[in-house]
Amino acid sequence: MRHTHADLPVAVDFDEDFEKSLRAKPRIRCAECQHCRQFQEKALSGRYILKCRCAKGRWFNGKNEATCELHKVSARRRDECPDYKSTSDDEQDKKSFLGDLENFLPIERHIFNPDGSYLDKTETMVWGDDT
Repeated sequence: MRHTHADLPVAVDFDEDFEKSLRAKPRIRCAECQHCRQFQEKALSGRYILKCRCAKGRWFNGKNEATCELHKVSARRRDECPDYKSTSDDEQDKKSFLGDLENFLPIERHIFNPDGSYLDKTETMVWGDDT
């Protein structure tokens, strides 16, 4: 029977400190970066929704610049970013900001009228005989 190298046992050094450092690397929350910018995406009717984008152009979906709806921006994160700049003074301030951010952001997409008032979403719903 012929053995391949995959069949033979291999001695592997396991460095527990190195493994912990890999897992402990914090992921960057884009919502806490100074380059995260809010803007209005407008429809032809003048109504708009609020979205966020990276002012340094670091968010891409293929070749196109990606944006994120305002209610989802707290979940957007990256492993690393060369342009990341924290808005916080220290780690405690950062944790406090991110903890409070969930309370300040909307939980769903809000559509705004041109005058800035909220649109009643029932106006945009499709109504049929069964509703």
